[in-house]
Amino acid sequence: MNFNWPLMKNNITRDDIDKLVKFLKEMPRLTQSENVKAFEQEWSEWLGIKYSVFVNSGSSANFISMAVIKHLYGSGEIIVPPLTWVSDIVSVIHNGFKPVFVDINPYNLGMNDEQVIAKLTDKTRAVFITHVQGFNALTDRLLDTLKERNIPLVEDVCESHGATFKEKKLGSFGLISDFSFYFAHHMSTVEGGMVCCALMVWSEKQKIMSSKNNISKSIQILTLILFLLTPLIICEILKLVLYWEETS
Repeated sequence: MNFNWPLMKNNITRDDIDKLVKFLKEMPRLTQSENVKAFEQEWSEWLGIKYSVFVNSGSSANFISMAVIKHLYGSGEIIVPPLTWVSDIVSVIHNGFKPVFVDINPYNLGMNDEQVIAKLTDKTRAVFITHVQGFNALTDRLLDTLKERNIPLVEDVCESHGATFKEKKLGSFGLISDFSFYFAHHMSTVEGGMVCCALMVWSEKQKIMSSKNNISKSIQILTLILFLLTPLIICEILKLVLYWEETS
């Protein structure tokens, strides 16, 4: 049996590149223009939430989400999984929180909900859950407990675009959710990410934070590229996803 499975394949087509070249020849505004706004709106409608803010990466989305939690709830502890991307944990530490690790459920690779509930204390400021490799990590028991105790849920959906729990898309359950459009993910802008939330006031704060959250000057060229690719490629991918959902 052949287990030589590639991590990813090039999903940027010749047609995508031609559209990008044509777009550049028109001398457009290259960042945060109408196409980006249109993508944010289309993404919000597809996901079933009110507001989305496009950023330069899923990692930046994580940092912004934790900064919002810090602004809302102050310092304390964030419950996190051991199986996640490094930026999830770094964003927790960077914002002054203490990460509290909870083991995974081997059946869905997400946090074990019993252990999460057992670790909740008056110091808990959020549960930062990761939906790994397309699997849902939510349970009714976890959602009900967090609602009862008024503890916010932050969802990392960087690897699980379009996955659902009870016919509702992941990323629409938490106070905030993060997505990545990195090259290896289901929908790609080569680089890029999205922060989603239900409250307009925090959406505006996320926009302010995103404008200041280019972590290194060395990534600004990539930032430019992703802003170009977003309106030209990802909206076409969303159309395909909608078609698949309607016909499946």
